[in-house]
This record gives sequence, C-alpha cells and structure tokens, in this order.
Amino acid sequence: MAQRQSLLTTAALNYLASLQAKEAQLVLKKIRQLSEDPVADGRHKVQMKHLGADEKLHRARAGRHRIIYSYDDKNLRLRDVRLRNEDTYKDTVEEIDDIEYEPVVDELALALDASFSDPYPTPSLPVISPLPVPEPPQSGRPLPEPITPELLSQLQVPPKYYNRLVLVRSEESLLDCPGVEDSILLTIHEHMFTRAKTLNLPSLAQSEDISPVGFPLSREQEMCARWDPEATFPTLLRGGPGTGKTTVAFYRVKSVLEQWPEERNKPQILFITYNQRLLEHARRSLKELLGDKFPLVTLETADKMVRKVLRKQSPGKEGLSYDEQVHLVKKAIEQTKLDGNPEAVQQLQRQTIDMMGPEYLLKEFNTIIIAGQITTLKEYLSARREGCSIPLRWMQRGGVWKVYESWCTMVQETAKESVQQRYARAAQLVQLSPYYHDFDAVIIDEAQDLVPTLLHMLIKLCKQPGGLFITADTNQSMYRNNFTWADVYIDVDFQGSVNLLHANYRSTREISLAAQSYLQGLQAPTEIEPISQANGPLPRVCLVGSAQEELQRLVSFLQQECANLYLTSKDCAILCPTPEAGHKLASALREMQQEATYIEGMKQEGSHMERDEEEVVGWKILTFSNAKGLEFPIVALAGFMHAPYPVLPHGISNSELTEVLNRERHIFYAALSRAARSLLVIAPSHPTTPLLRSFSSTYWQIEHNEKTPPLLKKLL
Repeated sequence: MAQRQSLLTTAALNYLASLQAKEAQLVLKKIRQLSEDPVADGRHKVQMKHLGADEKLHRARAGRHRIIYSYDDKNLRLRDVRLRNEDTYKDTVEEIDDIEYEPVVDELALALDASFSDPYPTPSLPVISPLPVPEPPQSGRPLPEPITPELLSQLQVPPKYYNRLVLVRSEESLLDCPGVEDSILLTIHEHMFTRAKTLNLPSLAQSEDISPVGFPLSREQEMCARWDPEATFPTLLRGGPGTGKTTVAFYRVKSVLEQWPEERNKPQILFITYNQRLLEHARRSLKELLGDKFPLVTLETADKMVRKVLRKQSPGKEGLSYDEQVHLVKKAIEQTKLDGNPEAVQQLQRQTIDMMGPEYLLKEFNTIIIAGQITTLKEYLSARREGCSIPLRWMQRGGVWKVYESWCTMVQETAKESVQQRYARAAQLVQLSPYYHDFDAVIIDEAQDLVPTLLHMLIKLCKQPGGLFITADTNQSMYRNNFTWADVYIDVDFQGSVNLLHANYRSTREISLAAQSYLQGLQAPTEIEPISQANGPLPRVCLVGSAQEELQRLVSFLQQECANLYLTSKDCAILCPTPEAGHKLASALREMQQEATYIEGMKQEGSHMERDEEEVVGWKILTFSNAKGLEFPIVALAGFMHAPYPVLPHGISNSELTEVLNRERHIFYAALSRAARSLLVIAPSHPTTPLLRSFSSTYWQIEHNEKTPPLLKKLL
C-alpha cells in the first residue's frame, strides 16, 4: 500500500517536541499507520463532520493523545496533535450548532481555510561574510525552546501579548515580563520546564538514537530527494552540518523505488557511505523507511566495494604499511639520479625534495598522483594540487616524478601495495568486474572523504548518470584536505546545477555561528553555511590550568546542562582529539565516581563497533573523527590536558605544518557542529597550538582562568 507524505503544522511539531520520548514514539507510530490507511473506521479514526470545511478533518486515537488530520492521495496533513479532553469529543452532528470553538481549534484545524501552508518554508540564502552577530544572551536559565507566535497560539495566549513574549530568552525574563498576566506567564513556564523536551523532532540530520525517517521533509529537501525517471544527469547535493543530507539520501532511495516504471524489472540500488558505523545507521533507517522493499538495496562501505571489485579480477596483494612506504621513499630519494638540465635545474630539484621530506613526498604520491590517476609526467605537470601548501613549478615536479617512478619500482618489488594503489587498481579494473554498470541507482553519502579514484570506481557501477546521487560537505572533510567538487564533475561529465540545502535543523543559531567563526577564512568558497532554525545560549570556552580543573569544569557543565534541559547522561557526549585522551578522560572521570564510557572507533575492516551501544554507561566519550555523522543535545570538547594536540610528525616542515593545522581545524569544526543545544570547549590556559586560540568573544562566552596570560585574554 502506498505511503502518503506526512506534513505537520508548526503547532503539531511543537506539541510532539514537548512529549516524553516514549509518548512521542507512540504518536509517530500512529502517524505512520495513518499515512498508509487514514480512512475513517468509525472507532479509532473518526471524521469530524461538524467542521464542514472543504477539506474534511478526521480525529485519530494515539494513547491519551488525539491527532487531527486530513488527507488526499499523496499527503497526510497533520493539523493538530493534543491531549485528550472532553472538548475533543464534542464533534457529533447533533451538537454542531451549539459548539463555540476554542481559538486553538480554529488556528490549528484551519476549518474555514481549504488552503494548506507549507510548515517548512524554504529559507532565503544566508550571508556568510561577515558573520552576523548573535543577540546578547539574557541572564539566567535559558529557555529550552524559543517562544514563537505558533507556540503562543497553541497555549491559547491572547495575541496582544505576542510582541512582548517573543523577545524573552530566559526563565527569569519570562517570569519578570511586564504587562503580561501572571496566569499566562505560569502557563508558558509550565510548558517550558515541566515537560522534558527530550526529542529534537525538527532535526532531519543523522541521530544516534532516533531514526530520522519518521519526520517530514521540508520543501527543499523533498525537491532534492525526488527522482525523475527521465533524468539524464546525476544529482549532486551540498549542505552544511545539520541540513539532513543523509536523510535526503534515504528518501532518494524511497523515491527511486516509488517512481520506478512498472514495466521494467525491479531496480537494484547501491547505497555507499564511508565507514561501518554510518552504514549500520543507514541500514536501520532504510529498513524502517522501505519496509518489504528493503532487500532491493545493497549497502556497502566504499572499501568493501573495492574488495568486491578486485576479488575475481586480480590476485590480492598484501597491504604496505605506512612505515614501510616512508622507508621506501627515503630509499628512493637516495638512489634516484635526477637528470634535470642544466645542472642548476638538478640542484633546484634536489633542494625541493630535501625541503619536502619523505613523509610529505609520500603524501604527494598518494593524494595527488595515485589518487588523481596520473600516469605520465605530462599529466603531472598540469595537475591541480588542491590543499597543498608547497607550490611546485614544472622543473620541481620533474624531480618529484623521478623519485616517484623509483618508489613505484621498489613497491612493485615487494609484491605489496599501498591503500591508494589498491583504490587505483580497482578504478582501472572496474570495467572487467561483474559490478560494472550493475546498479540502476547508486547513492554515495559523505563523498568528501573519498579520494578521486574511489569516486571514479563507484560512479562506474551505475548504469545511467540519472541514477547517480552524491552528497558532500567540503568543510567537513576529515580524512583528506583536497576534496573539491571538480573531482566529481570530471568523473560524471557533469551538466546542470548542484542542489543546495540551506536550513540547519540540528544546532542552534548561536552554536552554528560560533562554529563558522572558528573556521572563518578556511571555508570552501563554494559552500554556503546553513540557516539554523532555533536559538539558544552562546557556546562557552573555559580556559583551565590543570587536568583536575578540566575534570571539575567538565562534570559541572554536563550536570548543570542536563538539569537545565531536562535531559539525561545518554544525551551528552564528550569529544576528545585522540584515543589516548579519551581513555585517560574516562579513567579520570570514573575515579571521581562519574559514569563515563570511552567508545572505540570502527575497525578498518570490521563489522561492529568495539563496544556494543547497550554496554555504554554514563557519558559517552568519542574522538572527533568517531563522532562523524552523530549529533547530541549536549557536547563538550575536552581532553587537551591529557594528551598532545595536535599530534605532529617528527621533523615536520613549516609548509607541511600549515596543511596539518588546516586539516585539524576542519576536524575540530566538524566536532563543534555535533552539538544541538549546548556546547562547551575546555582548553588549556596556556595553549601551545593556534587551534585553541581561535575563539572570538563575539560568538563565544569565554571563561578565563586566573592564570590565563593577559596577552592571551586579548587574543581571545
């Protein structure tokens, strides 16, 4: 049976967001059932005949809640969700003439208005530079959600008080709001602070605990997810943190299955993401979304598809470790005879190679030459070197190429290969594989962390360009710092425009602006930061002088925010830069009688997380990289007192240091963007890296330690 698209009014969403998690899940389950079969049965689903509007309204039971809705062949329109009371049942024909409707009924049911307004209007494009200045925070306990006209209407507040109340941001300001009756203020206070808002329902981004597929798409998301069977070009989707790129990808799969022509064989769809944890999340969500059509979808990581492609086409080779690769680079430098002419060119080439060093040269081999599928010196001389801080002229590239050729020969003699060489081999042999052009649709999520050779191979698995769907956010690249959309354009011979998502459904406006300010100057020029849909307090930076003080501030923040937002420890995450810092933090917190669990990352080729989610006790501790794709209401970045940050190779050059810091800054930015409601960064009062000196007081509430140097206070 075809499932209708669920559309919610703002009032219905606000009510659902105020419910406890179990109650909200009960209502959402009922909504999914209604989307499949909304027809009145005279018992659990009743037509509200007395309203008499052109669009017939119905009422359905969901435990102690009642859902007011209408529907047509394509959509289920949820006008109101409210608690059951005696007035809810005054809807018989005999009583119609005697009923005097309450304002909330007229407002939400829209009984006399046959038109339906979009609850998610497409926002206008944001202005990135300069960043807007957030409103100064009001003192006192912040409200868990903003006061909006829609909320006031739901609470039956007279319109004459709207202008005063929508400016309130804290509990104290609410209770002291002049010119508003006390009974109204207490009603709003009860709504804000006696109902734990444990679900962030408008969020369409990935979540660790709640599947996003139960929520309606916004208009722009719906347009991006829709598949056109007649399309002859791929769909490329860009969007910042919290815009719901992955959720749109899920619905793209659903759209392909729904729009697939009946006269053709059932479609085969491939869904690709970066690692196993993200893949498990996709598997759970797609199972829920697709139902009995889920077996038509193949879910794999990019690495797994590489192994599948190579399995029957080429004998397997043992992997070459990083240390082995560096050793061979050093050996190649010693043994390569440069043939630049005149001798001055040879001298320049030798100086360039010595300046780059073995590790930087290896990076050039793997990320520029091999990943770019460059096979000749002529191609290398004209190649783009995105993300590289050391410029190379044609004479210098000639010397690098000679060393690269020697290195390749030495690698071949070992009968092993690097990971990048394996990717390149798969890209070359994919046309001989049974998977070549085997899928009717290929959806690639988080493409910013896939090298060009991987993208090239995955694109070749799709039968037609119109079945290709790729999502990426350049600013959230964690594993490579030279991703550009040009990598994709070249492979797919792209024609048309790239779709953009503008609305951030995860973080508050204050958190979003603070994260942008941290990255300001390093954003990809083609990326547009999303508009946040909610407000909250400024994120905080706390400068501490010792590891013990860091722990005390960390515990105090998490406990206080859980109390303020009526959340629990499972809604909190402590993000740290390295596994070493994570283990030390977990151990130190347990010594303080605080429950905390460090969650290991995914094994490179494993199928499960190191620790089952059910075994996690207390606060979750993850590294920045392992938090990729997750979101939490409360986030603290800590651990900088427990381990070196960032971890730098020995003898790193200044040019290479710039690249490392730029990459680490993007990783730090992605970690900041995991926070939905409250954010804290705990940094040393004497930081040794510029990564921890980039917090503007315009966007951050900075708490100085007594020992913080005066000069650093000025810099911050």
